[in-house]
Parts: sequence; C-alpha cells; structure tokens
Amino acid sequence: MQGLNLRITIWRILNEPDDEVGGAIITGTPIYGNIRARMAETRPTQVMLEQGLAVDRIWTAIVVPGTLQIYERDELEITSPINHLFLNQRFRILGVRHDSIHPSDLRGHIELHLSRIERARAEQ
Repeated sequence: MQGLNLRITIWRILNEPDDEVGGAIITGTPIYGNIRARMAETRPTQVMLEQGLAVDRIWTAIVVPGTLQIYERDELEITSPINHLFLNQRFRILGVRHDSIHPSDLRGHIELHLSRIERARAEQ
C-alpha cells in the first residue's frame, strides 16, 4: 500500500485494581510494534461534537494489516520517522473502522479516529 510513511506502536490500556491508597492505576502494554501507517489531521464530525467530546483536533490514521485487533481506548504512538512532529507522542483511539475487504486480502486496512493525548503532569 503506497503512502504509508509512519511506523507506530499500539498500546493496550488497562485499568488495574486500586493501589494500596485507593487510587486507580492505569497501565499500558505495547501489543503491536513497527506497524505501517499514515496519519492526517481532520475536522471533528458533528456526531463527535454532539457526544460531548471536548477535543480540538481529530486525526485519522490508516493502519495495515487489516487483521490487527485494535479497540477504542487503545493508544497509538508514533515511533518513526525520527523527524516527525509527534515522534514518541501518543494518540487515544476514539473509533475503529475495519475495511470490508476479505481478511486474507493484502489490501485490507483499518481506519482509526484519534485524539492527541496531552499529559497534564509527569508520571511518578
């Protein structure tokens, strides 16, 4: 597939049980690495605005192969090229749309709708 100019890592985000002082622990595990993708900024749809998602910018990503198991709330991290504007930054997956092509067809892909994650403070 032409135009796939990024390499990404997909992280599975899990809510672990509360820690010893009662706070929730959010952990992530990389489930797919070195995945080919392409990403572009888009305007949020009216449906997303009606749902109350307070996001300034929405991105769309095309990911191959189309057989990956990616879910909403997973995170996408850009790992290459090294001069990318958002290198090593994560995007939360808001929506997943699988292609209608047969799973064994090499042209299959997944379309992801993303929002950029901005950390309020450093993790301790």
